Amino acid sequence: MAVFNGENTRTAVIPESAYGTNPATGAQELFVDSYEIGYDGGFTYNQPIKDTSPSYLTLGNEATTWGMTHKLFKSNLGFHALLNRLFTSRSTTGSGDPYTHIYTQDYGTAPGTFTFEVVPGGAGSSGLAMQVKGCVPTSMTLTAGQGEMPMVEWSGIGREFTRDTGPAAYTGSVDTAIFVPGDLTSETISGGTTSSGLKLTAGGVDYGVKPVSLEVTYDAGIDESAYTLDSRYRIDPQRGGPLSITGTLDFFMEQGTQAADDVIALIRTGTAFTVRYWFSTGTPASPGYKSFELLMGYNAPNVIFDAEAAAVSVEGPGAVTISAPFQMLNVESRTRLTINNDKTSANVNI
Repeated sequence: MAVFNGENTRTAVIPESAYGTNPATGAQELFVDSYEIGYDGGFTYNQPIKDTSPSYLTLGNEATTWGMTHKLFKSNLGFHALLNRLFTSRSTTGSGDPYTHIYTQDYGTAPGTFTFEVVPGGAGSSGLAMQVKGCVPTSMTLTAGQGEMPMVEWSGIGREFTRDTGPAAYTGSVDTAIFVPGDLTSETISGGTTSSGLKLTAGGVDYGVKPVSLEVTYDAGIDESAYTLDSRYRIDPQRGGPLSITGTLDFFMEQGTQAADDVIALIRTGTAFTVRYWFSTGTPASPGYKSFELLMGYNAPNVIFDAEAAAVSVEGPGAVTISAPFQMLNVESRTRLTINNDKTSANVNI
């Protein structure tokens, strides 16, 4: 029995020009912490009573799921490729390093597809590739906190799980540059462009808060119960709703400050506000500048706290901790993801 060493396994994404095709080139290797593939062939064994003929094996609906977890990369091509699949609109500005890549989501537009490839390595490896074709990202979750490496978790469904004769041709080496706790240069988060943090504004008021943690989930609106089947009974998932964004913000504020009272008022009254969350290194005018910015409510405030689920605790002396779930309204027109790096295009591998 061959033994595969996990640390030698290679994973990659290969954006597809057509749904369910087998791209042989254009693969971009990923630097992931973990991944998983689930496959259900849907076969049904049915032997009628007293029937002496061969057994009946019926092919049902073939379904494949995939998922992966990785740290937030500063400039990873693979991360760009996945963003291009989840967000249907993207643009790049800038005439040199750094370039600015802006991602948005059009209403009613289905995410793009890609092939997720796993190439086992190590002693006894055959060099064959496992591929999930026709992958559609269903969700992306970003988690981050002070002193922690920001993480990204993806999940999705695929159309076909195959064992190919060899890996696709790779377009470039894996980029291992990640945002680390050392990139967090500001403790009190109330704005700025060359550090990192969390900023809330509503009605022209900037709420200066100290973040404990943030979790944001993008749901692509794929309805896994709504699909069509091709001639081989492979599932072709359909988009059943608009993109949605939910999450939880945890704050720490000094007791007695106006900021604490103001944020609690936002939770209690359901007032819409804007959230800006970013990591960055260097300055925007410097070569090699890297940044990651999530802006929710950039056309108009559209983030609201879930007052019923919010948990507020006052711990003395001198501390106010708030854990507040939130949701976005009109996501398509009011959310924007911006990445600055040395890559020339947001349309990577497309």
